[in-house]
Amino acid sequence: EKNKMNKKLFAKLFAIVLAACVIFSLAVIVGSAAEASGTISFATTDHRVSQDSNSQVWQNEEITFTNDKASSSTAVGNYSNPVRIYAGSTITIEAPGNITSIVITSDGTTKYKTALQNSVTGAGATYTASGNVYTITPATDATSFTMSMTAQARFVDLTVNYEVTDPDAPVCEHADTTTTTVDATCTEDGSVTVTCNECGDVVSSEKITALGHTGGTATCETLAVCDECGEEYGNYAAHDFVDGSCTVCGGAEPTEATITFDDTSKKDSTVTTGMLWKENGIEVFVSSSNTYSNPLRCYKNSTVTITGTSNIAKIVFNANTTAYATTLKDTIGETAIADEKAVTVNLDGTSNTYEVTMSVGQVRIDSITVYYVNANAPVCEHTNTETVTEDATCHTAGSVTEVCVDCGTPVSSETIPAAHTIVNGVCSVCSMVEAPKAGVPYKFGMYQGNKGATYYIDGTVNGYYMNTVTDASAGITVYLEETDGGYYMYSFIEGVKTYIDMVVSGTYVNAVYVTTASTVYTIDETKNTVCATVGDDTRYFGTSNTGTYTTVGTTYSSGFVCQFYAAGDVAKFNSASVTLGTDLGMIFKATVPAGVPTLTVEFNGKTYELTADAAGTVYSFNFKGIGPHQLALNIKATLKVDGVAVAEINNYSVEKNLNAIKSAEGASAALIELVNSVLIYGSESEKYLGIEEGVNADELTNDVAENDATYTFENADTFGFTAVGVNFDAMNRIYVKFFVKGDFTLTVNGTEVAVEATEDGYYKVYTDALNAKQFDEEFTFVITVGEETATLTYSVNAYAAAMKDDAEMGALAEALYAYGVKAKAYVG
Repeated sequence: EKNKMNKKLFAKLFAIVLAACVIFSLAVIVGSAAEASGTISFATTDHRVSQDSNSQVWQNEEITFTNDKASSSTAVGNYSNPVRIYAGSTITIEAPGNITSIVITSDGTTKYKTALQNSVTGAGATYTASGNVYTITPATDATSFTMSMTAQARFVDLTVNYEVTDPDAPVCEHADTTTTTVDATCTEDGSVTVTCNECGDVVSSEKITALGHTGGTATCETLAVCDECGEEYGNYAAHDFVDGSCTVCGGAEPTEATITFDDTSKKDSTVTTGMLWKENGIEVFVSSSNTYSNPLRCYKNSTVTITGTSNIAKIVFNANTTAYATTLKDTIGETAIADEKAVTVNLDGTSNTYEVTMSVGQVRIDSITVYYVNANAPVCEHTNTETVTEDATCHTAGSVTEVCVDCGTPVSSETIPAAHTIVNGVCSVCSMVEAPKAGVPYKFGMYQGNKGATYYIDGTVNGYYMNTVTDASAGITVYLEETDGGYYMYSFIEGVKTYIDMVVSGTYVNAVYVTTASTVYTIDETKNTVCATVGDDTRYFGTSNTGTYTTVGTTYSSGFVCQFYAAGDVAKFNSASVTLGTDLGMIFKATVPAGVPTLTVEFNGKTYELTADAAGTVYSFNFKGIGPHQLALNIKATLKVDGVAVAEINNYSVEKNLNAIKSAEGASAALIELVNSVLIYGSESEKYLGIEEGVNADELTNDVAENDATYTFENADTFGFTAVGVNFDAMNRIYVKFFVKGDFTLTVNGTEVAVEATEDGYYKVYTDALNAKQFDEEFTFVITVGEETATLTYSVNAYAAAMKDDAEMGALAEALYAYGVKAKAYVG
């Protein structure tokens, strides 16, 4: 033990001596840094190392990309090429060294560019773009970068550039330094910097804040002069008014006057080119004629001219509603400030006249207040400003305005366009649906700008109008139904399926409820709604002035057209999908918040009533018994709650479902091949039965290995198997026929099977239903009488191999075999 301690002590002493020998070189050699990079591709899932509903992790070499979900109600999308990152998600990028830049290739969509830019700048980094390639430069040195997505973005690939330091290179100790001090001035910051004389690195740097101007006194005529540097600074002081005049400059105190539009007696009746209003020395001329007052109506494209008694410093328009105030602000532009119903315009005080044209839309005004200014007052330099932000909404634009604190004049303004916040195709604020689809429940409503509310149809048609309510839950649920050239629109009114049509009624086009649809609607993607051609005109559901609906043409007012909204908590179909188990069939899933649900299925001329067990509020209905020759037949499913129809799926079939599976994003090659094999199987079944105009599978082929399956049998002298085959329709089963007299036992794969006795000694027995991946499974049938046995070994594939050269059954047998091969490949 003593020798061990001596060895440890010697090792420590040797290390100290060695350190002393190399300390000089350590002081002058700087640890070397080099640029490195790594790229993650989202074209495939090769770089994705984990995936669940909460997060995704992608890695390539030493680069890690983590996407965490936005909220408890939003799952991470299982997407690649490109990967989708939803609004509110947190993105973390990690590298082995300090990240110098991140280069992202997007899919090029404009709204995804904006989402990325807002997210990057919000994380305190800089952002540049070239086409659909974006470069992020973090603000500080770090091995990771995190940002929260303000809206959805889509990435194709991502490259991270970072610095790595040679671990074997010694690092400078910065033992010899120089301190440099730069004094601060009134307007510029100073600094205290410590620099290493050995390697040139800045060891530390401290900012000395600019001192600012001091001293001096401003008046309404002169600016203050800094006692330190002698420069003028700041703003002019306010006038010192006493008895109506300024004690400094002698200017008259500014005055104000207001004109109201509550009484038509203030109009000049002799003016024929428009309206001229006069009150308190103010004249307001509107270049459109109408008899309205309280409020004044200024129609779209009319010009409003305001004339005062002297030069005008400011005008305040008091609009009739906040919506009209927004329209006026948008009309005037960046020089206007809106506060509820008031819109303020600050002018330069050089004219007694102001003019504005209502280019955006109609505006209604209760009153106008004019503020006059003394012409001798000094002009504000706008050196002291603040940012005023007015958020955009789904229907109104917002703005970011720099306003002078001293005089209230807007220095600059940027418009924030009105926009919905779309998450998974639905606005998270107002529930408007971006792209309506057939078979999905919606509320049908319209945001009416002049009322600031959304109105939903309630199922009542009062002559020309469709009645509405502002409570979405009181509105009826509507659906779109696919038809040739577009869609029908319908609802269930008192449990009766009722279509919504447009019909010509005199000079109008009315909305009506009918039991047989005739109006075919198409989707107008720019307005997220439906329209129809009636006569020679394109018509929409909407209005221009009331809370009830009629139909409007292409000259509708902006924002006054009905759209589709998420239906909320209603009984609805969730999905309809094919089952390829032992039975060919469909599974319908539905959400039913309350009540007892049943499902009525109309198929091949028959009606079936189905019930299901609940799992919470989600119900599953299994419809079995569809033959391969029936894949193209229409399936109509009606969901009923307490016996009343509430939702429907129509114009649907197994073939449509299979084709949708093939075209779905992310469908694997094995799944597509399986679906194709089922379609071919169905087509060949139709041909065998002589059914025309069924499944369209002419362009599809099955690429499978040669079917060389065989079967064997050995009969006894007095008993044995007489026939064997496959019964394939909605279910696939092997059957055997055999002859035996007296007592016997029959086993299938070693398990005894009960067989009822017959007088003539002939029997027929079926296996259980087989799924497609069992087609190559062999079944051994054994008949035992005393010491003698008869044996048969058989499979579905053996049947297909035996029949493949048959003139009538060959193509069908080949399709059956291919179906089994593709099913096993997909499952396996």
